[in-house]
Amino acid sequence: NVPGFPGTERPSWLPAREAPIPRRSSLLCIACGPPTICPCTLPTSTTTSAAPKPITPATATAVYWLFNHFHKTAFSNDEAAAGLRAFVEGSEGRTSPATLARDAATIVRMYTRTIAATRLALEDALDSPLSLLDLVDRVDAQRRRSVPAQRPSLPTTVFGFAIAEVLDQADTPQIAIQDLMYSDRAHCAPGAVFRMTEEYLVHKLDELCAEAPGDFRLSRTAGVYQLHRLRPTPPMRILENQYGAPSVATASRADLARNSQRKQRGGRAAA
Repeated sequence: NVPGFPGTERPSWLPAREAPIPRRSSLLCIACGPPTICPCTLPTSTTTSAAPKPITPATATAVYWLFNHFHKTAFSNDEAAAGLRAFVEGSEGRTSPATLARDAATIVRMYTRTIAATRLALEDALDSPLSLLDLVDRVDAQRRRSVPAQRPSLPTTVFGFAIAEVLDQADTPQIAIQDLMYSDRAHCAPGAVFRMTEEYLVHKLDELCAEAPGDFRLSRTAGVYQLHRLRPTPPMRILENQYGAPSVATASRADLARNSQRKQRGGRAAA
């Protein structure tokens, strides 16, 4: 039951949930849509009051691994499964090789588009919205490709949201650019998540500092780049210029105007 999303009400014939199911927000939630309206970030009657948790090895292992620790530019599903097994080796709990293989194949498929001319069953031909990010490409029937590149279509505000989430998680006002490019298993690395080259990551950070000079500053000392957060702006507030309150307010004013017109027409009809 997602408020504001008609048709998502829980059917009355389903048994009541025994425990609340928390919803999570993460760097990759931006793929669902603007985080201000993404169902993953909306409160519901079954959510807890805890703050949304970012993607970590514990909360979303396969997604975290694929974008932060799997660096093969071309690979098969078997190679992806082997990489995921190596990543979770030694972790707490038991893991099944068959389950890990299915997880790896599912995650890769989630980010890959199908070929239009391919004859597939309807359920296999439907692509996830995440495939529109073009982070994983299809090489042939067996192999996939995920190559660091320039990402000019990535909005600077969305990139800034991801950077602010990382800084919040690390609880630090500054971070080395290397830590934004490569993950150390403690946080997501936006450069890796968005499949950027190192040069383009620095370029995108320059854009971010130019668009939000009061929030971020980029410095270089002895050849080492560092990003400084000048004030603790909440990550969601960074998105307001692109997705947030102004557009919602505009929509609300339009709704009020339409309601007023309806009342006027109703009054004239009654007269």
